[in-house]
Amino acid sequence: MFVALAVQITVLTLSPGSDLFARFGHTAVLVERDQKSEVYNFGKFDPSQPGFVGQFWNNEIPYWVGKEDWSRFSRRYGARLITGQVLNLDDQEAARVADRLDWSIKPENAYYPYDWFRNNCTTKVRDVIDGAVGGDLARTARAESLPTTIRETLQRSTSEVPSFFRALSLSLNERVDQPITPFEAMNMPVLLMEGLRTARHHNEALVKREWTKDGPLPHAQPEPSWIFPLLMALILGALFWGSIAQTGVAQVVSGSALFFYGLVGGVLGLVLVGWSLTGYTDTHFSANLAAFNPLLFALIPVGIAQARHRSSTRAKSVARRVCEVLFVATAFELVAHLAFHGRQVHLAFSFFALIALALSRLSLAGERISRPRPYVAP
Repeated sequence: MFVALAVQITVLTLSPGSDLFARFGHTAVLVERDQKSEVYNFGKFDPSQPGFVGQFWNNEIPYWVGKEDWSRFSRRYGARLITGQVLNLDDQEAARVADRLDWSIKPENAYYPYDWFRNNCTTKVRDVIDGAVGGDLARTARAESLPTTIRETLQRSTSEVPSFFRALSLSLNERVDQPITPFEAMNMPVLLMEGLRTARHHNEALVKREWTKDGPLPHAQPEPSWIFPLLMALILGALFWGSIAQTGVAQVVSGSALFFYGLVGGVLGLVLVGWSLTGYTDTHFSANLAAFNPLLFALIPVGIAQARHRSSTRAKSVARRVCEVLFVATAFELVAHLAFHGRQVHLAFSFFALIALALSRLSLAGERISRPRPYVAP
């Protein structure tokens, strides 16, 4: 007769780290059995391997599942907050989870095709747990507490770093705005943690208890949310001043704004074009490419000339056409979003671009402003 070994399963949620790959946090599973405490980690990859840059570009980074001792794992992530959720499983269910994890680390099963939002360290753990409890996690996690699109899951997961979310959201297309189920929404560490808290199993809470292990280093303070809106307001204010005033100071300020908008918008456009050429289908041809485009580089020489009170008739004419073309393209994308359900969510970027392009066009409408000559007494 088979007697299941006493096994305890704990889902580990790590707070976000400082590097790019750790911005969303991390999920792992702690298995305690036979006086051993081992962590199964679905997020292992090797950035030092040959050809890593090409693998990243083509979305072909080989991720795999690894296992290590809990003491080593906790030391390696010692600077981050670790939240443990001990699952309310019977011995057979816990053994089922452990067996599935042991199967996953076999060489023929360890590697898997990674997807940022649909097949990652969190979704792998989610699927193993849901399979062990007969689908109760998918059925009972409260839908009202979870996002309804992938873009919303990103916003929730990066709430302490809003600039990172905006930069990432800028490059993502309409695929991340399609409706998802509550189960699919548990695709990020903090969201799986929240989903587990609300889930039920055998008419009891799926999580038996929680514990935390805080790192020795102080946690970074949440980034102020007003930085990005303030930057946009300053750009629009400077362009507006240059569109209505013909004073020398106004032209210097608006010329500087044209230069900065052209530089930043053009660089962002190149980034969006670059993402469109990678293997990440979620970043192919974002609608924001209409608003942030390499064509905006045409504003740079005009802005410099305007700030220096110099004439640039031909460059100004080209810049006007660029503003007009991008304004029409952005307006079309905005109308398409409002008219058709399921389009990419990009209203904030589109409204900013429409206003900035219109003000840029207006500030380029006037004639060259000559630098006032100093008064010389007769």
